[in-house]
Amino acid sequence: MSDETPVEKAQRLALAHSTRPIAPEPEGLCIHELTPSTCTICKHGTSLGVVTPCRACQADVVWCRTERHRNMLVDAQPTPEGNLVRVGTEDGKALMSAKPPVVAAVLREAGQPLYMSHFATCEFANEFRRR
Repeated sequence: MSDETPVEKAQRLALAHSTRPIAPEPEGLCIHELTPSTCTICKHGTSLGVVTPCRACQADVVWCRTERHRNMLVDAQPTPEGNLVRVGTEDGKALMSAKPPVVAAVLREAGQPLYMSHFATCEFANEFRRR
C-alpha cells in the first residue's frame, strides 16, 4: 500500500470509516470561472446546494443532510478546520459525513474540500439549542 497516491489513501480510509464513498467534486466552473466549492463570489449555489444567510449571524450557509438523515446547517465555504465531507445527495441536499481527525487530515492533504457545521461556528448557536 506504500505505492498509493494521497487520493487513493484518502478514499481507502474514508471507506474504512463510512459505508458511503466520497462524492466527487462537481465538474465544470461557475460563472466566475472557479470551481463551485471555491468561488466566494457566487450566492446562487455551491457544490453543496443553495446558499442562504444564517438568520442570526448572516453568514453564508447551506442546508445539508447527515448520514442519519437529519437536517444540518453547514458553512457554505470549505475550511481547513472542517471535518465534514460530501458523500452524496439525498432529497436534493448534499449528504455529509463527519470524519475523525486522522481521516480528515488525510482528506485535507489529498485536496478534498472539508466543511464545518455552522452550529460550531455561529456565535449565536446557543439561541438555537434545543432544551
